[in-house]
Amino acid sequence: MKKLLCLLAICLSVSVATADEFASIAKIDFNEIKDLLLDVAFANPQNKEFQEKHLASKKKHDDMMKKIMESQRDGKPIDPYEMAGSMTDLTGTKAIENLARAELILIIEKLYKDQYQLVISKTHQDPVLYTTSPIPDLTSSIKQYLLKEKATQ
Repeated sequence: MKKLLCLLAICLSVSVATADEFASIAKIDFNEIKDLLLDVAFANPQNKEFQEKHLASKKKHDDMMKKIMESQRDGKPIDPYEMAGSMTDLTGTKAIENLARAELILIIEKLYKDQYQLVISKTHQDPVLYTTSPIPDLTSSIKQYLLKEKATQ
C-alpha cells in the first residue's frame, strides 16, 4: 500500500510539473503588431538611420506598385527588369524585421519578466504542433502597450 501511495504521489507531482510547464507558453501575432513595434523602435534616436532606409524603401516599393497599376490600366507592358531593380532590398527588409523583433523581445521581458518560457509566432509556422493546454495570446496586451507608448511620444 505504501508503494502504491508513493507511486501515486510521484505521478501527481510529475503531472503538476507538466501543467506548470505548459502554462509558460504564449503566442503573438507578430504581423498584427509589427508596424507599432517599428513606430516604437523608430522613436529611439539610435534607430533614425533604420527609419530613413525603411521609409525610402517603402516609398520606392509604393512608387513601383503605382507604376505597375498605371501600366495595367493603360494596357502598357511592364518591364520586369525595371520592376526587379526597384523592389525592396531583402537585406534591408530583414534588418527592419529584426529591429521589430528586438523591440518585441524587450517588451516581453519588460511586461512579462520570467512568466513565459516559450512565445511562438502565431503568423509564422508554429514550432508547437500539439499541446494539451490552450496557449494564451499576448498580442492584444502588447498592442495596447505599444499604442500607449506611441501616444506618449
